[in-house]
Amino acid sequence: VVPSFPSAPSPSGLAPADGAAALVLQRLDDARRRGARPLAALTGFARETLVTDDFAPCRDPSVVARVVRRALATCGMTPPRVAAVVLSASGDPEGDRAEATGVAEALGTPVHAVVPALALGNLFAAAPLTALAVAAHALAGDGPLAPAVRSADPIPPCPLELRAPPDAADSASLDGAVLAVFAGPGGSVGAFVLERVPP
Repeated sequence: VVPSFPSAPSPSGLAPADGAAALVLQRLDDARRRGARPLAALTGFARETLVTDDFAPCRDPSVVARVVRRALATCGMTPPRVAAVVLSASGDPEGDRAEATGVAEALGTPVHAVVPALALGNLFAAAPLTALAVAAHALAGDGPLAPAVRSADPIPPCPLELRAPPDAADSASLDGAVLAVFAGPGGSVGAFVLERVPP
């Protein structure tokens, strides 16, 4: 039910709303003991939050690069071991550009990049967890996003190769870690390093 406010001006422009996503983190032994099928192992993580007046995302690529480097350092990983990057691209053009440019700066090498927003549209506050879920499914070999995405619609211009989310055929050949990165609303920046779960 949507309440009516006769005295309010007519709405116009974009009216973002929060999406929802769920993420279960559990020790690998505990997950296996209860019969779960782990999608990926979280081996590295870093975050930073910037205070902004307007709830804007981080628009500074150097902050994103710093967070990505710290996440890789927490698990002793070097950029060449990163097989793919999932960018959250939450919907703010400047923030999305900073996110992709910062990742490219931190990695210093071309890498397969996945942008779920190209297939699903802008997810705003749900974008970070969606990026993490896509990364985990890619490592598990059952990518959840099958629709083809036109690479002619990049989200920002950057050295990363923007492609559709990997399907099972793509993810089966992933040899290395997947990096999920977000520079979302409120100035939060985070990077997750995920690796394939050993059999």
